[in-house]
Amino acid sequence: MTEVCTVRPYLRQGSGGAVYGEERTYPCRLEKAEHLIYPRLGVQGAQQAAPSRARLFVRAEPQDFRAKSRVMVDGEEYFVQDTEAMRGFGLHHLEVILQ
Repeated sequence: MTEVCTVRPYLRQGSGGAVYGEERTYPCRLEKAEHLIYPRLGVQGAQQAAPSRARLFVRAEPQDFRAKSRVMVDGEEYFVQDTEAMRGFGLHHLEVILQ
């Protein structure tokens, strides 16, 4: 892992806007590239592909990178669009799709 990311996990929507958890820092690798992310089968309300700005590879717990969480890498702010846990004989790493 060659970079460092700072994440503020999304907790809920409050009366004044989004509420985030404590800031956490992880070593990571950021791959800047635009992708079209297709909705997963069976997801309510997901009807068309959505563009993403980057993909993040990180060793962390999935709850820290839930959808709508704020992520900073190299001074750029992103929002988590989707997270997939990559498993071998246990959790190996996360692939996080960023907007």
